[in-house]
Amino acid sequence: MHDDLGQQLSGLALMTKGLELKLAKRRARETLDAARIHNLVQQATTHARELARDLATLDLKGNDLPTALDGLAQHATKLFNISCKFSAEGTIPALESNIASQLYKIAQEAVTNAKKHAKAKRVTITLANGSDQIVLTVHNDGLPFPNLKSHSTGMGLRIMNYRASLIGGSLEIKGASPRGTRVVCTVPLEGKKQPRRSHS
Repeated sequence: MHDDLGQQLSGLALMTKGLELKLAKRRARETLDAARIHNLVQQATTHARELARDLATLDLKGNDLPTALDGLAQHATKLFNISCKFSAEGTIPALESNIASQLYKIAQEAVTNAKKHAKAKRVTITLANGSDQIVLTVHNDGLPFPNLKSHSTGMGLRIMNYRASLIGGSLEIKGASPRGTRVVCTVPLEGKKQPRRSHS
C-alpha cells in the first residue's frame, strides 16, 4: 500500500499543485478548485500512510481481533470513501496471535479488492463463532468478482488462500445475492484443526 498507492497519491499531489500554480499565474477562476483538489489528495495521502503504518506495526493479541477489524472498517470508510462496517456474532474466543493476524490481513485484502476491483460502495466485515470454528466473512455490493486469472486480482486471491492455509483454514469466494461478492474464511478452533485445501 505504501509503495503503490502512496507513491501514486504523492505523484498526483505534485501534479495538482503544479496545476494550481499554473492557474494562479493566469489568475484563472479555477485556481481555488485546483487548490481544494490538491488538499484532498494530500489528505488521502496522509490516510494511506497512517493505514500502512498501522498494518506494518500490527501485533495482535488473541482477543484483540474484533477491535482491530472494527478499526480496519473505520480506516476503510475514511480512506476509500465507502460504507464499511464490522460486527461480531457470538462470543469470540481468544485466538492465537498468528491466527488473529492472518484473519486480519485476509479481511484487509478483501476490503481493498472490494474497492479497487469491484468498485463497491458498501462492505461488511463479520466475525462469527460457529461453536467449533471461527468464520470471517467480508461481503461487498460491487461488481461480480473479476476473472481469477487476472494478474492484478489473482495474486491477491492466492495470497488470501495461502494465509488461510497457514492457519489450517479454508477460503471460499462466491457471488452474493442480489449482487456483490462474499469472501468467507473458516478456521477450526484449537484442537479441531484439520487443514483443508482452499477453493474458490
